Amino acid sequence: FCFYYVRGVDDAAFLKEVLDWADDNVPILGWTDDELDYVTQNSAANLITMGADWCSNFSLLSAFRLDRPLEQKTAFQPVTADPDKHYLTIVMSDGDNMTWHTGEFTTSPQWYGNSYRGQFPMNWGINPSFYDLAPTLLEREYEMATPNDAFITGVSGTGYINATGYPDLKTFAAQTNEYMKRCDLHVLNLLDNYVNPDAIVEFAKQPQIKGGLWMVGNKYTQGGGGVYWSNDKPFITFRESMWEESPVRTATRINTYKRDPSVIEGYTVLV
Repeated sequence: FCFYYVRGVDDAAFLKEVLDWADDNVPILGWTDDELDYVTQNSAANLITMGADWCSNFSLLSAFRLDRPLEQKTAFQPVTADPDKHYLTIVMSDGDNMTWHTGEFTTSPQWYGNSYRGQFPMNWGINPSFYDLAPTLLEREYEMATPNDAFITGVSGTGYINATGYPDLKTFAAQTNEYMKRCDLHVLNLLDNYVNPDAIVEFAKQPQIKGGLWMVGNKYTQGGGGVYWSNDKPFITFRESMWEESPVRTATRINTYKRDPSVIEGYTVLV
């Protein structure tokens, strides 16, 4: 079923009728003129938003199938923390937008096609639903990866939801766990308007999920770098963002942060 809806122009009752009609935990492929309102409504209706408004080839790409799980070139390795270092993780957001990945993401020198890629550790968000929708594209990105390129889920698992407003997180988390297995993903990336520790409980129960990163609010940093634990798994909010920010100022600020791996303040996740 295809529909188009513009908030403030079309009848809001029509959108509600569509959302009520759809089965729970199914994806809506497309996009909107109002991300926050649309994802909030979809989440409240137990529906998964897929940023796929310009994906014109899914009928072809989804016809290809993979007969095995994918494997990343990176691996989790134990690290002995240096007491004189501040630890930084860099994440390219958001990973959920399928249009981006089916477009110029892999080839553009601004993104995955950049000549500096592979010279330092970097995390890339990827929607694990590509395993069904565009498996050869996903396979290609994994093949192009260097040992310094790690993949995490795009927001917020198999698709974009606000976990704090999603009624059936148990089903969504289990579904996400299965797709993460197929894609050799272990880190969940969440995006939400505020922090509610209850929202991570169902995700933390999943064996494939070792922990998570949490983008919160404006420019994704309103969680302030805080860490929330569930089932002995950490879910870490972003402390820094380069969204409309100078790289030099960002680096200067990070270089003033505490160098002590025994405390939360000794770590920063940068988007």
